[in-house]
Amino acid sequence: MVDLHNNRLHGTIPTSVEFLVSLNVLDLSKNSIAGSVPENLRMLTSLNKLVISENYITGSIPKSLGLCRDLQLLDMSSNRLTGSIPDEIGRLQGLDILLNLSRNSLTGPIPESFANLSKLSNLDLSYNMLTGTLTVLGSLDNLVSLNVSYNNFSGLLPDTKFFHDLPDSVYAGNQELCINRNKCHIDGSHHGKNTRNLVLSTLLSVTVTLLIVVLGGLLFIRIRGAYFGWKDEDNLEWDFTPFQKLNFTVNDILTKLSDSNIVGKGVSGIVYRVEAPMKQVIAVKRLWPLKNGEVPERDLFSAEVRALGSIRHKNIVRLLGCCNNGKTRLLLFDYISNGSLAELLHEKKVFYSEECSRVSNTVAGSYGYIAPEYGYSFRITEKTDP
Repeated sequence: MVDLHNNRLHGTIPTSVEFLVSLNVLDLSKNSIAGSVPENLRMLTSLNKLVISENYITGSIPKSLGLCRDLQLLDMSSNRLTGSIPDEIGRLQGLDILLNLSRNSLTGPIPESFANLSKLSNLDLSYNMLTGTLTVLGSLDNLVSLNVSYNNFSGLLPDTKFFHDLPDSVYAGNQELCINRNKCHIDGSHHGKNTRNLVLSTLLSVTVTLLIVVLGGLLFIRIRGAYFGWKDEDNLEWDFTPFQKLNFTVNDILTKLSDSNIVGKGVSGIVYRVEAPMKQVIAVKRLWPLKNGEVPERDLFSAEVRALGSIRHKNIVRLLGCCNNGKTRLLLFDYISNGSLAELLHEKKVFYSEECSRVSNTVAGSYGYIAPEYGYSFRITEKTDP
């Protein structure tokens, strides 16, 4: 026997202990010993009690301790041991008095080999960072004392009388450990319900997000198609009908129909301010494309355009011409740069003629032109807008 406990020993455990091959008891507890547990302790094959608790020993538990087959008591508590518990500890089938690994920084699960410790009566694994379940301990029929508090164990307790009779204090500090089996069942159901709700919420969120993206994409395509649809009409032949002598072509107009040149828009179309090659500024009204299934009414459109082109009145914006390719229709007007027609009307400066005295002095129009439908018919309709 070597009993040096409760002294003021410093340094490390000497490697020379390997020569004490007949040693039965080695007690170095309650000192200030540091360093790691030497691997050559495996040479002490006659050792039945090893106590090195309450020191400053670091490192991991050496696997070689599994060769000390006669160990009955192993106390390595209150040190600074790290790492997992090696499987070899579970093969010390002679351990019957005590296995105390408490108050260290051990991690990982309890080894499955602990099922072999059928003679063990006292087990203390408290105040570590061990994980997993306690299932493997359910087969230890000779246990009379157990402490697994303040770890990270989870799951159900082994369904044995011994585990059910232990006080809750031996399980304290394990937040995920289910002490009351009946309560665990309820909590498990609740957890399952929460999980299902989380899955459903996630699926719903993904579905809504995809729907928004799809609708946004369709809306973008529709708007872009409405604004820039004429760019896809290069292969269509344009029918250009001028009502005045003009110094520009259809292509001169088409290249200027961009967002930066928009001066107005409404339910019937978009109005652009376009500067022709000869510095002539005109207003181009591009009518919205026909909806699917809508009758083109080309003759009606042509008739209206011809009527507008034939009107000559000082208070009506002059129609310069029209363009049509069967899909897109453009109306070309003189551009008036001094504000909108509505502003002029409210200032009572223009358009007080005898012919118009029957209508409101608020007339639809945008910068640079008056809606031609109003100009030639003196009647406001749902289409009379920019």
